[in-house]
Amino acid sequence: MTTPPIETSIGIVEYRRLMSTISKALYDWNSDESDQYTEALEEGQQLRHSWTPPDPLGDQQPDEIDVVAYTDPLDGSPRYAIRDASPAELDIVDCATQAEAEALYEQWVRRTADCGDLYAHTDVPGVGTRDSDDEEY
Repeated sequence: MTTPPIETSIGIVEYRRLMSTISKALYDWNSDESDQYTEALEEGQQLRHSWTPPDPLGDQQPDEIDVVAYTDPLDGSPRYAIRDASPAELDIVDCATQAEAEALYEQWVRRTADCGDLYAHTDVPGVGTRDSDDEEY
């Protein structure tokens, strides 16, 4: 199952929604496949990473989004996953190429920043950050 293509800075990108707590996905969280994908992603290589500062009161973990190169556990092909995680939700999609995954990642990071969330760290050019030690945050 492929999700509807999305327009990015490099053109139309097709991706698969592997697992999600917010949208319909290929695999349920409690399936053998989700366990295999979770393990493959943990063994993969993180290529890009952005995160928001933790809650100053310590009540909430930061939001994180990253790109991971991994091997698809079902067919052995190289894939590139985007994991978008917050304390309340998790969305994992993947693309066939690194360029597509990074374009989608950058679009999602910019969309989050456009909603007013400042990142403690991001590797996306032109996206503002806020030092996580900033006392105003």
